[in-house]
Amino acid sequence: FDDVLLLLLGLLESRPDLLQQVRSRYQWFTVDEYQDVTPLQQALLDVWLGERSEICVVGDAQQSIYEFAGAAPELLRDFGRRFPTATIIELDRSYRCAPEIAEFANQVAGATGLRMHSSLPAGEVVLQEHVDAIAELKSMVGEIRQLIDNGVAPQEIAVLTRIGAQLEPIERAL
Repeated sequence: FDDVLLLLLGLLESRPDLLQQVRSRYQWFTVDEYQDVTPLQQALLDVWLGERSEICVVGDAQQSIYEFAGAAPELLRDFGRRFPTATIIELDRSYRCAPEIAEFANQVAGATGLRMHSSLPAGEVVLQEHVDAIAELKSMVGEIRQLIDNGVAPQEIAVLTRIGAQLEPIERAL
């Protein structure tokens, strides 16, 4: 895989016409699991970006699992220095686990990184079961409608998904 990336990097650096095609075709780049990007992958991303800064990255440096394969989690930790105008959003609130679980995770992580905080009251976990995905979507849309009816601004509501494939049906339902 690295050889393919090296060839692509060399091709784009030696062929400004091809590089211009890539840059004109793609305005924004999004990188998930950025903590596992290698210096070679970062070099390719830098060539794609050029002088632009239209990039969105998502990651957790404490969850890097590919350092043995060259991943450089410091790229994520240093992102704010490389892109000083970037908006950094630290997701330090857990909406899925009780405070006891969040605190245990903080103890395991030690003093490094972000401290997790639970949004749930102690000992309370809400589990909703639905007969199928359609029922789940109807429930979600109903809860969002109720929030809006109660005065919550739509831009203050977020839907988090486990995988990107879940987004399209949610977008259609909303």
